[in-house]
Amino acid sequence: MSKNSNFKRLTFWTTKTGSNSAYIINPSDLKGYIESINICIFSVNNQNKVIQFNSGIVKEITPQEVFNICLKYVESFNDQKLTDAFYRQGEIHLLSKKAIFGSLKITELIPVRDKIDNSYVFYKNGLVEVLPNSEIKINDYSRIKDLNGFVWESSILKREFKQNEDTSVFEYFLKKVTNNDEHFTCITSAIGYLLHNFKNPSLTKVVIISDENTEIENKANGGTGKGMIAKSIEKFKNVATQNGKNIDLSNNRFAFQSITLF
Repeated sequence: MSKNSNFKRLTFWTTKTGSNSAYIINPSDLKGYIESINICIFSVNNQNKVIQFNSGIVKEITPQEVFNICLKYVESFNDQKLTDAFYRQGEIHLLSKKAIFGSLKITELIPVRDKIDNSYVFYKNGLVEVLPNSEIKINDYSRIKDLNGFVWESSILKREFKQNEDTSVFEYFLKKVTNNDEHFTCITSAIGYLLHNFKNPSLTKVVIISDENTEIENKANGGTGKGMIAKSIEKFKNVATQNGKNIDLSNNRFAFQSITLF
């Protein structure tokens, strides 16, 4: 039997003394099994998130999902009495008391983030790295371990990366809604800034896209491409939307409640 096979047959239960039909779920062994399948704690802003690693890709996982994973493992032993015992006792350890989750190991890894001179975009078919001078590299997700971090599963775009030298439809659109090369560079630089999650805390900026004649006419003008440009950011980043006409950012403590860390 291979080492991997032995690993898969870990048990977190014992047979009750004097009986071959009653099982006791051992909480400490159950915790050990849960950690062996790469479930741990990620701590951020004094909040603990239960997460599961899969080759450097991480997702937040609920107690019910952990229970279901353990149940499926228990069922693989084809012992109905063991399964029944886990239904009863596992529900207490994982869904009622949840003390096991509070004692899981805390990972020291952090999400992969952009650096000042490069950025990452996560596609279904690989990790795309954007380097200075518009150089682009695509890497397999196995390279995540070299970056000393992890990638949130929710950050992976639900499409594949395809590269060619053709002018994109979006670039063509931007050239149509800008007045000249300088204006085009201004817009693309703003988009790049918003897509790049490295920010200098001492030099943060707010990007404002407005109509050219707004200040003169004191009214908004539609059909100039502002909404389309804003929507383009949503294709790559999680975006929280607020109606600027109806919200008072200076006197509303719930104004940013829709913003999440990942």
